[in-house]
Amino acid sequence: MAPELAQAIARVPGVKRKGLRLGNWLDRDRAQRLLELPDTRTRKGTRDQAMLALLVDCGLRRAELAALRYEDIQQRDGRWVIVDLIGKGRRVRTVPMPR
Repeated sequence: MAPELAQAIARVPGVKRKGLRLGNWLDRDRAQRLLELPDTRTRKGTRDQAMLALLVDCGLRRAELAALRYEDIQQRDGRWVIVDLIGKGRRVRTVPMPR
């Protein structure tokens, strides 16, 4: 592709821009420590750990987690998934849940 054509395409409004993500990202060890923080001897601690696991493992946003219902979690093709999750920009997606 000619460089002039590539620059012209990049200037078109609405084109997704790919680049570096800024901010603080959890690595595997920090995510594991975060999941171990709630006291699982209590109901609230068990609930909190489950919510943190959905945020970290499924990549859910806080609003998506808050709107999640029991009926949204289903088994499809032998895997547990969150079906028809309405996310940012009102986009609908199905999110696989890790074991």
